[in-house]
Amino acid sequence: KKLKTKPKDVALNLQKQIEKTEYVNHVEIAGPGFINIFISIEAWHNQLSEIINAGEDWGKSKIGNSKLVNVEYVSANPTGPLHVGHVRGAVLGDVIANILEFVGFKVTKEYYVNDAGIQIKNLSKSLYKRYNELFGINNQEEFKDFYPGSYLIEIAKEIKNKDNSEWLNLPESDWIDYFSNYAISKIMQIIKNDLALLNIKHDYFFFESSLHEKFKIDKVLKKLINLNLIYEGVIPPPKNSKFSNEKPEKQLLFRSEKFGDDIDRPLKKNDNSFTYFAADMAYHYDKIDRGYNELINIWGADHAGYIKRVKSAVSALSENKINLDVKICNLIKLSKDGKPFKMSKRSGNFVTLNQLVDEVGPDVIRFMMLTQKPETPIEFDLKKAVEMSSDNPVFYVQYAHARIYSLFRKIKDIDIDFDIDADLSFVKLSSKLNDSGEISLIKKISIWPSIVLTAASKNEPHKIVYYLQELANLFHSHWNQGSKNTEIRFINLEDKLLTRSRLLMCYAISIVISNGLRLIGVEPLKEMY
Repeated sequence: KKLKTKPKDVALNLQKQIEKTEYVNHVEIAGPGFINIFISIEAWHNQLSEIINAGEDWGKSKIGNSKLVNVEYVSANPTGPLHVGHVRGAVLGDVIANILEFVGFKVTKEYYVNDAGIQIKNLSKSLYKRYNELFGINNQEEFKDFYPGSYLIEIAKEIKNKDNSEWLNLPESDWIDYFSNYAISKIMQIIKNDLALLNIKHDYFFFESSLHEKFKIDKVLKKLINLNLIYEGVIPPPKNSKFSNEKPEKQLLFRSEKFGDDIDRPLKKNDNSFTYFAADMAYHYDKIDRGYNELINIWGADHAGYIKRVKSAVSALSENKINLDVKICNLIKLSKDGKPFKMSKRSGNFVTLNQLVDEVGPDVIRFMMLTQKPETPIEFDLKKAVEMSSDNPVFYVQYAHARIYSLFRKIKDIDIDFDIDADLSFVKLSSKLNDSGEISLIKKISIWPSIVLTAASKNEPHKIVYYLQELANLFHSHWNQGSKNTEIRFINLEDKLLTRSRLLMCYAISIVISNGLRLIGVEPLKEMY
């Protein structure tokens, strides 16, 4: 419409220019102006050289331009070992960080340690109770928020061996800080050890207590006052609340509604102490102060209602310069042989990460946690996850990689020379690859860089896993067809040049599978038993 020209005439002008492009065989105009472009087969053959020459760097880029990104994930309260509910977020955050680094961002993997608040006080009391029990003192009053896991018994034994009975029969004020600090230190070490089982290591641990010790919340309040974003006001109670007839009291409020939240949010409680939201604002302001260009948070499904207020805080405190992307991880339902997987006695009432790794191994866990979008619940059958069958996606992808290396082992036993560098020097070598299945495989591995960029731009690692499954399916299908049709078998003793061409293609496929698996933290196996 802008050119005031018939679509077909525009198409004809474009046709002349497109036909001059390298690797375009010809261009056809269809209907009222559709353009069909036919790519030469040599274009796909040349991709093999590009892929093999790039090797581990195939798909890598500098699009991130060294911009600073903070990925905060896991951040479980330091009150016990990690359980299966933390696993999905741990893998998601770690793989997002890997992908962003692969495309040129400078990434910090961060863990927020919630070492302040009532849950830490309850943890300290629970540990003190266990400590007393070691001396035969069991007359302490039970309280509803007691942490029952036996891991606290082991920590209590350490305190007893170290301090003997020093802490018995003392007022709470004398022992509460010592026991909470001791528990946090030991449990954080357990958490780090558990994460290491999944090959996850954070760069930075931020402690909530530092927000209060260094008056960072006060700093945020000053910033908000300067921006005229806080005021004294009242928030009406929720509908049908039992307090709906009471007169609401004035509170210090942040104008979060101005930045897309549903209502303005309180920063102080009625007792004049700061709300959790105030601490969260200070924490994210600290991230902004550290110079990050983008913030990514990985949360559990129970935090979904918290997104708008934290996004509004980041928008306000960065003056709309910093983007916060929050990924929500839905639930994992564990089963074995179709029955719910039993809980761990050591942990109290949940399946620990440690226990899950013992059952299936880190590679299976990392892969399976990405087989669905994070907001979709996952049904995880532990028996199926270790089966060697096409129904097991982890096995199916790793088996494709192992099958390729079985070819390289096989040709050593027969009279076929295969040298990657030497064979790449033959310009006509890959021109023998003309079967439609071979071209489909080459096309598939050629689009790997765009898959990586899409996953990076949207912080969606599941796109990598989807792609790997599709590539493995293409490869296995071609392999299986070759077992019936000798013309497309990978090893053809009557045509050694053709065999070398196909091995070259297989090597390129193995590079892409290997690069994809490494990005998600899974080992690309060369043999499977």
